[in-house]
Amino acid sequence: MTERLRQFHFQTLVCHAASAVAAMGNATAMHDFIKSSVQWLNFFELEYEGHLEGKLNSVMEDNAEEDFWLHDNKGPAPLVGDGLVEFFSAYKLLRFQLSSSMQITSLRARA
Repeated sequence: MTERLRQFHFQTLVCHAASAVAAMGNATAMHDFIKSSVQWLNFFELEYEGHLEGKLNSVMEDNAEEDFWLHDNKGPAPLVGDGLVEFFSAYKLLRFQLSSSMQITSLRARA
């Protein structure tokens, strides 16, 4: 479940990058994007809670490509716009650099 949830969040960024970038600096658009994100997550949870074994089997089958995308648009959004560099730089910072720092801090605290 953890890996599929990670994929869901990453695919949210990839499939809805244009909407997220458009929402930057626009409070109404940001509110709408967050509201949509919550709906996507709720749908994901309904699809997966209590169905993990069946979902895992469908992903592992030969035709797993059908079940790969977790969003309706089934693929990346067109990547255009001035805010994309800033958007994915923020993702990189949050996903890799801050996450890594938190893990290192956690490991040092255990030592």
